[in-house]
Amino acid sequence: MVFSFDCPASGELQAVRKLSDLPIRKPSVQGLLRTAATLAGQDELGALHAYECAHRIHPCEPAVLIALARFRLDARDERLRDAKQAVSLAREAVRLTHAQNAACLDTLARALHANGTLIEAAAYARQAADQNPYDEDAAARAQAFAKELGNRK
Repeated sequence: MVFSFDCPASGELQAVRKLSDLPIRKPSVQGLLRTAATLAGQDELGALHAYECAHRIHPCEPAVLIALARFRLDARDERLRDAKQAVSLAREAVRLTHAQNAACLDTLARALHANGTLIEAAAYARQAADQNPYDEDAAARAQAFAKELGNRK
């Protein structure tokens, strides 16, 4: 496709440019995640597609990995839940953040727990709670997972 613009002052052709020559910018992580989160309240399948689109565009962005993992854990529609994929996504986010992001560690702990891997879930939950002592939910989760692990022994 070619665009041409007439210069109103001189009547001459001002510019001719191919669409393929225009710079293409990736949609921002924040914009994609905001769209997906907005859809999640109304259309979970649409939200899943939006999260997956964000993952395709930004495959190495921890915020995208964690958002998709959390969606796969928390979707109201059970058919959209996938604990195995959530574990995989969260593990990659933990790797990318060098295990220094409490939200990534906490999400991995939740995913491992949902997948039935309690020993590892309890360890990551404790690590997440230790990294962010102000997160009461993470601390409660770490205690609950440790208690559940103790009850199994």
